[in-house]
Amino acid sequence: MCISLSRLVKVPFSRSSKDTFYDLFIRNHIPTTGLEKTLLLIRSTLNGIRRPADSNSVACITEITGKRSLIRLHQLMADDPEGSKILKNRLLIDSTTYSKSKLRMLPKDSLGRKLVEFLDIYNFKLDRPPVRYVDDEDLAYVMYRHRQMHDILHVAFELNVTVEAEVALKCIEMMHSGMPMSLFGSIFGLIITPILRIRPIDPILNNSKSPIKSIDPSDPIQFHPDCDNYEHTLYPDQKEYLYPVRTTIKELLPWAYKAEKCMKRNIYTVIVENWFDKPLSEFQDYMGIKPPPPNLSKYTRIRPHPYY
Repeated sequence: MCISLSRLVKVPFSRSSKDTFYDLFIRNHIPTTGLEKTLLLIRSTLNGIRRPADSNSVACITEITGKRSLIRLHQLMADDPEGSKILKNRLLIDSTTYSKSKLRMLPKDSLGRKLVEFLDIYNFKLDRPPVRYVDDEDLAYVMYRHRQMHDILHVAFELNVTVEAEVALKCIEMMHSGMPMSLFGSIFGLIITPILRIRPIDPILNNSKSPIKSIDPSDPIQFHPDCDNYEHTLYPDQKEYLYPVRTTIKELLPWAYKAEKCMKRNIYTVIVENWFDKPLSEFQDYMGIKPPPPNLSKYTRIRPHPYY
């Protein structure tokens, strides 16, 4: 079915003297022709294959391939009472509207507190990459809202940032929003998902003197330093052997499919900001969100050094 911008429902929105989305759009939008978008897509795809963690390439591909999905998502939001309020007020979850220090003051088990703890653990910021290549302002806002919901979904589904957890979340996002890049991300992510990860069962064990070093999340075999020392490696009963790609195919992806099907509401039509001071468990119940089962927690649990 052909979907055109002429059918896009224009929802009036508020503008204030604060740093509104309109200001962000004007400052960051880059006008490009169809040919230029095609070239950007090709080069960003090639660069993304070489450097999977390059967020600029991922953002570019998402924006250029997502127009039809953005139109459908905008319509979904416009047809929903709460979603239309989001479009009208152009709500932002960033450093202009929230501070990490204030989020840390929220109740311990609240959605907002869990969000800032997630950001702190992985050294992330509230601000998301700006939308540059979506030419329509209304669709650009929907794209930005979609981008803002990514970390919220991480927290709500209790997923860390390992490749296998990202693949599962991309699957949920693909079913939830229909964005092509979520499908591409799931497929490509599965290709680069580690085959084997070996780490101490007891994280207190620190047999080696070497500090934990940064590793490439897509390394096919990932060793904790204490499990990769020829003479002084830990004994087998002290090591945990994980098989991410096998588990992703057999368990994580089937869970992700069922988890999205169980959701009662589309998160893009929900003012999640109203839930920041409420318990995460209440938000999960309201949305129908079911985190991974306990047997998958060693792959998905939010914790420092998830690869170790």
